[in-house]
Amino acid sequence: MTVPPVGPHIAARCAFAGRCVPTSGDRANGRPSIGSRSLRVPVRQTVGVGRRSDPGELIWERGRSAFAFLTHDWDFEQPERTDGGLVYHRPGLHISIKYWAWKNEQGFATTIRGVDPEGWERSASLRCLYVACGLGPPQAVPEGAGTAHTITKRLAQHASALRHVMPHLQDSAIATLLKRCQGRDLPAD
Repeated sequence: MTVPPVGPHIAARCAFAGRCVPTSGDRANGRPSIGSRSLRVPVRQTVGVGRRSDPGELIWERGRSAFAFLTHDWDFEQPERTDGGLVYHRPGLHISIKYWAWKNEQGFATTIRGVDPEGWERSASLRCLYVACGLGPPQAVPEGAGTAHTITKRLAQHASALRHVMPHLQDSAIATLLKRCQGRDLPAD
């Protein structure tokens, strides 16, 4: 749509001078017709509003910096991108940070996967490991997600919880903790 030039009489009244779209009451010369309530309707120039961002893309963009301590302090390789998020690898231990959706439910999950001395691969949620290590209640590691804002909050909360859990995931303790938490929301006694 071509926008007619904005005259000084309209530009003085329009806060978005030069970025306005004529309403149906405007004529081709840019002057309002009789009875027109609005001279021009401003076009918003906000980026990203009105579209849903891809949760996997959001986790990839913001998660790498939130979980950068894994590569710097704990010898993990650079993150690998997955469909719903990202994965960190090191020998014997893998950490997956992802967004999931099923029907009308959405969530944010961090899963730790390791191999025990017998060769069994075990996995557990960060929430269960956090409780099993005695670091706090499960509410400290929430898993519900829906909006981009909530996903950004979950990235920070899960990164903080993982910082506290990582010292407990040494070679001898990994198998015991993963066995207590595998397939459970809270650790087994």
